[in-house]
Amino acid sequence: MKSSQNFTSNFLKSLQTNLIKMKKDIEGKVSRLKKNDPFIKEYKQDGFRNVDALEEEVADLDEHKETNAILFDLRKTIKDINDTLVRIRNGKYGVCEECSSKINSKRLLAYPTAKYCILCEKKFEKKV
Repeated sequence: MKSSQNFTSNFLKSLQTNLIKMKKDIEGKVSRLKKNDPFIKEYKQDGFRNVDALEEEVADLDEHKETNAILFDLRKTIKDINDTLVRIRNGKYGVCEECSSKINSKRLLAYPTAKYCILCEKKFEKKV
């Protein structure tokens, strides 16, 4: 479990433990959000999606869209955590996926799932 960044084994084990805990917490949030999505609620209660009064439909649609946006972000975070766990296992944690340079340790402390060094991240942000 040695990385090109020369992190200690204890540090990497602690990081893995924290990331796994974060992932489980997020998965719990995903589960709760899905249960409270008005479209899913109606389908589970009635076996189909009801057509309600216009005001209710608009409110349901707004809530459904907001829930899906949050779910998208949470699922991306889960993917980032999974990718980070793979990089730790493969000894690639702390190495920029674009230029292969070391990612600054302060950046990793603030953003443990970082895949890119600051310079490469800035290049990607300019493209977007």
